[in-house]
Amino acid sequence: MVVYLVKILVKKGYEDAFIKASLLNKARSLKEDGVIQFDLSQKAENISEFMLYEVYKSDAAAADHKKTEHYLKWRETVEEMMEKPREGIKYSPVS
Repeated sequence: MVVYLVKILVKKGYEDAFIKASLLNKARSLKEDGVIQFDLSQKAENISEFMLYEVYKSDAAAADHKKTEHYLKWRETVEEMMEKPREGIKYSPVS
């Protein structure tokens, strides 16, 4: 299992459009065999700051996700909405 936390800062005024695109990506991602969990959160103190919490069965599943049509569409759609490049951090669960 592998976990990614992805921090995203969206330009002011793009929050609703970002949420719409991200929720569509989330819904389709959850249908992938290798996706265990896929959540979108918005920072309470700054509505332009978001976090994706993604849990995959394996590194291969995470890599496969980045090849899907819905991910590529999401990435293209939200790229111009971002204040700065997104920051993805990989974690390994500790049991």
